[in-house]
Amino acid sequence: TRLWARVALRNDGKAPRQALLEVQNPFGRLVVLTATRGEDGAPGTFAEARIDGAAPFTARPIPYHYPLFSVEAEPGATVELY
Repeated sequence: TRLWARVALRNDGKAPRQALLEVQNPFGRLVVLTATRGEDGAPGTFAEARIDGAAPFTARPIPYHYPLFSVEAEPGATVELY
């Protein structure tokens, strides 16, 4: 089963900001996060991160019970997460 969601994070501040995205009880074992970054509506760049829910916590980017992703947004930037 695949589930898609879209979330847009905008940083209107003057300093970079960090957010954490937690995926509780994922439907599958693998969680994939794709992010686009752009400034003021300009086309963005893509980045992808994958977390295997069956992997030991120590093998994850952030050791945590649920898949957890760190997302950074530069000042004036919008990050779209899929």
